[in-house]
Amino acid sequence: MKNRALRSWCLGLSLPALAMPGAAVATPVLGEHAAACATGTQAPAALVTVTGFKDRKGKVRIQVYSDHPDEFLAKGHKLMRVDVPTTPAGDMTICVPLPGKLPRYSLVVLHDRDNDGRMDGTSDGFAFSNNPKLGWSKPHVDRVAFNAPQGVASMRITLNYLQGLSIRPIKSAE
Repeated sequence: MKNRALRSWCLGLSLPALAMPGAAVATPVLGEHAAACATGTQAPAALVTVTGFKDRKGKVRIQVYSDHPDEFLAKGHKLMRVDVPTTPAGDMTICVPLPGKLPRYSLVVLHDRDNDGRMDGTSDGFAFSNNPKLGWSKPHVDRVAFNAPQGVASMRITLNYLQGLSIRPIKSAE
């Protein structure tokens, strides 16, 4: 009897811990290509968790480029684009297929706050694969390129915003 009462009491203590803020909760995979990141998928894809939002306006856009310096961020050279409306809170996990069977890719993430489809450096957030420290020019493709996975690669990318005279993550971001 005492053991059963002790187990019930311990279970009662552990259940609230499951609902505590910060506890690991499965984030749904977003985007029209979510199935490309399903368990057991062999085609290359990136499961991108975007963090550090300034607010929840607009959409998130992820664009895929090769690792070729002349094609990185060049008009007409993106391999794939995925647009997803921002969620009300938390990180966003988005599946992005990696087309073309290349050895290396690079990703660009845009928090398009005004939903106009263009980068506005004074208000929109942006980031790159490998989270390089950003300055006033685009990072070299070697700093953002990553090896193509066999299957799905998970990565975490933190948004940067213009703050004063620097471009960096928001310290108070959720």
